[in-house]
Amino acid sequence: LLAVKSEPLSDEEWIFIKHKVSALCATFNKFGLSDKTLTQIKSEGFWALNIPKQYAGLEFSAKAHAKILTLLSSCDVSLAVTVMVPNSLGPAELVLHYGTDEQKQDLLPKLATGEHIPCFALQPMLMTQLFISLALVDAVPIIAVGISLYMIFAI
Repeated sequence: LLAVKSEPLSDEEWIFIKHKVSALCATFNKFGLSDKTLTQIKSEGFWALNIPKQYAGLEFSAKAHAKILTLLSSCDVSLAVTVMVPNSLGPAELVLHYGTDEQKQDLLPKLATGEHIPCFALQPMLMTQLFISLALVDAVPIIAVGISLYMIFAI
């Protein structure tokens, strides 16, 4: 991990973090998760963090994304989740990886500008299977870390 180079945030990312994140927190603190707050999320590009610029997105780095979500979480967890889920589990990610060029040209700009509100749904049986799978996938690295620490310090 020490050998991994960490790129600094771009000027664009810093400006967004400094001005738009604090403005969104101020709106949320005054109005809660209201239509006004959701309009600001859409209009300021909070649902476009990982969408490439060629599709009207912000194309921010993972580091900027993490910083934005950390700051929003310190304001309110529900606000952070409202921004986080569409950027990580939303349709933009699926369209980017699996969509045709035509689908990307049509859908990504609409998701980036908030014309389309990103969401996803899970069928109850699939949801149960998904959570069991996620728990197992999540457990593997934790178990590996535990075994590694045991081997380093106990042996």
